[in-house]
Amino acid sequence: MLTMTLTPKEKKIPFSVSDAYPNPCTESTRLLFSVSEKSRFTVSVLENDVELLSQNSEDYLPGIATMDVLLGGLPSGHYSIRVMLNGHFIDKHIQKVQKRNKKG
Repeated sequence: MLTMTLTPKEKKIPFSVSDAYPNPCTESTRLLFSVSEKSRFTVSVLENDVELLSQNSEDYLPGIATMDVLLGGLPSGHYSIRVMLNGHFIDKHIQKVQKRNKKG
Protein backbone atom coordinates (compact mmCIF):
# COMPACT_ATOMS: atom_id res chain seq x y z
CA MET A 1 0.00 0.00 0.00
CA LEU A 2 1.33 3.43 -0.98
CA THR A 3 0.57 6.39 1.28
CA MET A 4 1.06 9.95 0.06
CA THR A 5 0.92 13.09 2.18
CA LEU A 6 0.27 16.40 0.47
CA THR A 7 1.30 19.63 2.13
CA PRO A 8 -0.01 23.06 1.15
CA LYS A 9 2.33 25.38 -0.72
CA GLU A 10 4.43 27.53 1.52
CA LYS A 11 3.33 31.17 1.57
CA LYS A 12 5.67 33.41 -0.33
CA ILE A 13 7.44 35.94 1.87
CA PRO A 14 6.62 39.40 0.44
CA PHE A 15 10.17 40.78 0.75
CA SER A 16 13.80 39.75 0.58
CA VAL A 17 16.77 40.61 2.78
CA SER A 18 20.49 40.38 2.00
CA ASP A 19 23.04 39.02 4.43
CA ALA A 20 24.26 41.62 6.92
CA TYR A 21 27.42 43.47 5.88
CA PRO A 22 29.94 43.72 7.37
CA ASN A 23 29.77 40.50 9.31
CA PRO A 24 31.57 40.21 11.71
CA CYS A 25 30.97 43.85 12.63
CA THR A 26 32.07 46.26 15.36
CA GLU A 27 29.58 49.13 15.79
CA SER A 28 26.93 48.56 13.10
CA THR A 29 25.92 46.36 10.19
CA ARG A 30 23.81 47.10 7.13
CA LEU A 31 20.91 45.19 5.60
CA LEU A 32 19.75 45.57 2.02
CA PHE A 33 16.15 44.58 1.34
CA SER A 34 13.54 44.85 -1.36
CA VAL A 35 9.78 45.16 -1.22
CA SER A 36 7.12 45.51 -3.90
CA GLU A 37 4.81 47.94 -2.11
CA LYS A 38 4.96 50.61 0.59
CA SER A 39 5.63 48.73 3.82
CA ARG A 40 6.47 49.19 7.47
CA PHE A 41 9.38 46.98 8.53
CA THR A 42 10.24 46.13 12.12
CA VAL A 43 13.87 45.20 12.72
CA SER A 44 14.82 43.55 16.01
CA VAL A 45 18.15 42.53 17.49
CA LEU A 46 17.86 39.28 19.45
CA GLU A 47 20.22 37.34 21.68
CA ASN A 48 19.88 33.55 21.58
CA ASP A 49 17.06 34.02 19.02
CA VAL A 50 14.60 34.98 21.80
CA GLU A 51 15.75 37.83 24.06
CA LEU A 52 14.82 41.19 22.51
CA LEU A 53 17.67 43.70 22.86
CA SER A 54 16.48 46.48 20.55
CA GLN A 55 13.75 47.18 18.02
CA ASN A 56 13.12 49.79 15.35
CA SER A 57 10.27 50.29 12.86
CA GLU A 58 10.44 52.33 9.65
CA ASP A 59 8.30 52.88 6.56
CA TYR A 60 9.78 52.13 3.14
CA LEU A 61 8.60 52.82 -0.40
CA PRO A 62 8.65 50.08 -3.06
CA GLY A 63 12.09 49.15 -4.33
CA ILE A 64 15.44 48.47 -2.73
CA ALA A 65 16.38 50.07 0.59
CA THR A 66 19.09 49.86 3.22
CA MET A 67 18.93 49.94 6.99
CA ASP A 68 21.87 50.36 9.34
CA VAL A 69 21.53 48.34 12.53
CA LEU A 70 23.44 49.90 15.42
CA LEU A 71 25.19 47.50 17.79
CA GLY A 72 27.60 49.81 19.62
CA GLY A 73 26.25 49.21 23.12
CA LEU A 74 26.30 45.43 22.90
CA PRO A 75 29.13 43.18 24.05
CA SER A 76 30.94 40.90 21.61
CA GLY A 77 28.88 37.85 20.70
CA HIS A 78 26.48 36.24 18.27
CA TYR A 79 23.14 37.92 17.58
CA SER A 80 20.14 37.56 15.29
CA ILE A 81 18.63 40.41 13.34
CA ARG A 82 14.94 39.75 12.67
CA VAL A 83 13.26 41.66 9.86
CA MET A 84 9.44 41.51 10.10
CA LEU A 85 6.68 42.54 7.71
CA ASN A 86 2.99 41.62 8.02
CA GLY A 87 3.61 38.58 10.22
CA HIS A 88 6.45 37.23 8.04
CA PHE A 89 10.02 37.37 9.23
CA ILE A 90 13.55 36.60 8.09
CA ASP A 91 16.41 36.13 10.56
CA LYS A 92 20.01 37.01 9.75
CA HIS A 93 22.80 35.95 12.09
CA ILE A 94 25.73 38.22 12.86
CA GLN A 95 28.82 38.30 15.03
CA LYS A 96 29.81 41.46 16.88
CA VAL A 97 33.48 41.85 17.75
CA GLN A 98 35.35 44.52 19.68
CA LYS A 99 37.03 47.27 17.72
CA ARG A 100 40.79 46.81 17.63
CA ASN A 101 42.97 49.60 18.95
CA LYS A 102 45.55 50.78 16.46
CA LYS A 103 49.12 50.66 17.71
CA GLY A 104 51.61 53.23 16.66
